[in-house]
Amino acid sequence: MRQPLISFCIPTYNRAHSVFNLVKTITSLSDSEIEVVVSDNASSDNTVDLLKTIDDSRLLIKSNQRNMGSLYNGLNALRSGRGKYLFLILDKDSLNLYEFYKFKSFILNEHKVGFGLCNQLDTLTIQKETIFKKGREAFLEFSYQSFHPSGFFLKKELFDSISNLDFLYQSSFVGEFVCDFIIAEIARNSDGVRFCSQLIILETRNSAQKIRSFHNVRQLNDAFFSPSNRYNQSVNYVIHSDTLDLDHYTKNKTIVNVFINQLVSATFQYRNILHDEAIMNHYGLHPTKVNFFQLVNIGIIFYFNYRSDVVKRFYSKRISFLEFDFYILQWAFKKFLCRLNFFNDFARKLHSYLH
Repeated sequence: MRQPLISFCIPTYNRAHSVFNLVKTITSLSDSEIEVVVSDNASSDNTVDLLKTIDDSRLLIKSNQRNMGSLYNGLNALRSGRGKYLFLILDKDSLNLYEFYKFKSFILNEHKVGFGLCNQLDTLTIQKETIFKKGREAFLEFSYQSFHPSGFFLKKELFDSISNLDFLYQSSFVGEFVCDFIIAEIARNSDGVRFCSQLIILETRNSAQKIRSFHNVRQLNDAFFSPSNRYNQSVNYVIHSDTLDLDHYTKNKTIVNVFINQLVSATFQYRNILHDEAIMNHYGLHPTKVNFFQLVNIGIIFYFNYRSDVVKRFYSKRISFLEFDFYILQWAFKKFLCRLNFFNDFARKLHSYLH
């Protein structure tokens, strides 16, 4: 049987109608070079029965005998794909058919690109396809960013080349962001791309509010976005990076980048999520206000814990306290300058308008 070019890999659980609509959308493409792989995590609704009503030889349905958890199910969807490229899309999101052939043309022409991201979130920050060269450039751009998994794609041969796939199944280590670890494993050997296209349309806030998350969130600290879980995620990112064959600069820069990204997630993003009624309802939690002093306290605790647990641990072979603090101050100063430039531009435009 001829290998498909693209496998759309969809993990699903108890979202019969949304995954059915997603599969119907994809299979409406008259393209013989695609396949659709759905991995059902022992749904208790009619997911499998509904999918079986779709008469299309390009559809492959995999059913777990019992609920194996979302991590296993997502990886099972990827491992079951036969295509040259594996394309991950969640059952609650949708595919923009008008952008598909633009994406297909891109991967056919850019053979060196082995992985990438293409969803709505990236189109907010980039205006055109941006390719990052394999090695340091791709690794620092994509690794450990805690990005949304829908729209992540990679070559199957790269996924199969990961020497130890077992660690990816350790939910206590990889958390909610297994794709981050996959990228870290392959970015040294392949170019990556941020694909400027709304190929993937993410679930809206209103839709999320109506459907309760299947993650077991009994209290705020159980949520992946809590400061404590963001902190644990940051430590595991650095531990994993230490197992990879990276040069000294890249390892040091990774320690700093992980700190900055996760600190922002544990403070400003955390505050924004807690203020968002739709997202909090999705997780079965009540919206909560976080004041400035609480935010500062979270940041201080995060900084000193990271400095003690991560920087101290790798002090002798990777980074010194002085280097770490210098990088952080450098980042803060750049942010200050960017904000200053923004206000200066605004003031100039306002002055021009008034005069």
